Amino acid sequence: MKWKSIFFVALFLSSCTTGAKLEKVRHPKLLLTFDDFPGQLEGNPNIQRDINEKIIEILKQHDAKAMVFANTGRIMNDITKGKATLRLWLRNGHKVGNHTYTHPVLSNVSPFEYKLDIINGEPILKDVLYEFDQKLTYFRYPYLDYGKGEVKDDIASFLELRGYEVIGITVDSMDWRYNSKMYKGDLKARRNYIEYAKAQLDKTFGNNKKDIMLFHVNSINTMCLDEILTYAKSIGYSFSTSPGEGSKSHLQSTKKVGLS
Repeated sequence: MKWKSIFFVALFLSSCTTGAKLEKVRHPKLLLTFDDFPGQLEGNPNIQRDINEKIIEILKQHDAKAMVFANTGRIMNDITKGKATLRLWLRNGHKVGNHTYTHPVLSNVSPFEYKLDIINGEPILKDVLYEFDQKLTYFRYPYLDYGKGEVKDDIASFLELRGYEVIGITVDSMDWRYNSKMYKGDLKARRNYIEYAKAQLDKTFGNNKKDIMLFHVNSINTMCLDEILTYAKSIGYSFSTSPGEGSKSHLQSTKKVGLS
């Protein structure tokens, strides 16, 4: 009888633990982030402006605020137009972060070179942010490559000393892959992208109080972002307006096949 009692107590405790693990967050937030400003593949400043305007308009229609991470080396094609496009994001209430100057892979360069690339990415951003009484606070690692061992610790300490908060991700839309396929003539790229993004949202929904979704400033999002955001809201997400709780969650990746 004693052993039966112990068995049932153990079974009860096990079921309680399992139930706690399965409990989902009912009303999670979704922070939308866009890398590779002013444009992922599009180098023409006028085309970049058009893409950014369309993405910002879609965000406005969904009453969503986002973060955009800039590679300021890409702005050098036309600094005046690049700054003007950056102001569009800030004027519409979005946040701007540093994504380095040339988008290097941390694993492929020295810590000194990487730090220099971070610093080189700052002046243009600081100039524009100053106009809006804001400071440069946010950083995202290119390719989500955080480094390893001493290099990882070295860069993390460097970023902290410069006052950065590193923003990771919990949901990867993989839009860069489908954007590339679309440019190569894949007629199914847009629909496949939308379905993939929806599946990733389904997989992640309810696991965290706040999720952070990775997009890029590119053409495919001018065509597909509206449907993806509509779906996110339909399954129960509401859009976050700031990093806040959960912002340091991320998917680390040292693979060179992806983009960020």
